[in-house]
Amino acid sequence: MLVIDPERQRPAANGVLSSMYGLTNRDTDVAAALSTGETLERTAAALGMSCETARSHLRRIFDKTGTSRQNELMLMLARLPKDPAPA
Repeated sequence: MLVIDPERQRPAANGVLSSMYGLTNRDTDVAAALSTGETLERTAAALGMSCETARSHLRRIFDKTGTSRQNELMLMLARLPKDPAPA
């Protein structure tokens, strides 16, 4: 179980995701949104893509990060540096 404090949760830094794992910009958008606790469906809607497209990105993210389940990915993302908090 992963417990996320929504008031303190910030997305994983896109630059870290792309440099460490070779994620594309769109992959990092999906991963960053998921790292804040968003569902895949809400992430897809927020990014203006279909759920199937978001699932395709998620499969590529799994491949590139060496993870195989969404909760495993969330644990890995939780350990990464975050984007700075807004001022």
